[in-house]
Amino acid sequence: MDRKEVVHQLVQLYALQPERLSKQVRIEQALRQAITQQWPAGLRLPSHRQLADALGVARQTLALAIHTLLEEALLTDTPTFLRFMEIQVITIITFIEPLLNPVTHTA
Repeated sequence: MDRKEVVHQLVQLYALQPERLSKQVRIEQALRQAITQQWPAGLRLPSHRQLADALGVARQTLALAIHTLLEEALLTDTPTFLRFMEIQVITIITFIEPLLNPVTHTA
């Protein structure tokens, strides 16, 4: 997948987000959807400048949205570019399973 296609998909997903949301939240949701549903793990993102220009937002707004996804561990940060992390479903299941099957104590 080339960078133009990545930018195009992100712009389309951004446009689908409700306008009542802030630009930062709209970017976060668009990126989250692309990462989890469309883009392959290991994809190299275009530059902040290129993405911000395509979305029509300030680079700081984009940077804040990307920072949120870094905190959520959907992206990893290296000195030169961002890469997607593969989502570990087993971790989620391991965490949720005890909640679904609680241990009951009888006296």
